[in-house]
Amino acid sequence: MQKKILTRVAILSLLTSLLSFPVFAQNRCDAEIEKVIDRYDLGNKTINKKFFTRNHSFGSREGGSSSYDVWISFKECSGNLVIRLGRSCQFETAYTKGECTIKGLKNY
Repeated sequence: MQKKILTRVAILSLLTSLLSFPVFAQNRCDAEIEKVIDRYDLGNKTINKKFFTRNHSFGSREGGSSSYDVWISFKECSGNLVIRLGRSCQFETAYTKGECTIKGLKNY
């Protein structure tokens, strides 16, 4: 009985930390995200929303978390601008997915 409770508490703690971590990164990395967006000509594209994901590397000495991806969708096209940031919000790379293209970035 006690083992089941401890297991449930551990799972709940893990889920809470995984779900809240991207929000923490978003608030901490906003300035760097804006710098990256300013580097590229978005043309007439209007940002619809931003979604954060965390890339987890289990072999990392720092506890496994290695980077964040910021997925930015636009009102004018189907697809995303993806910005990869390192642990400390440093810019690593950017590319587009789908029909949204941005001059100077690879599209996949």
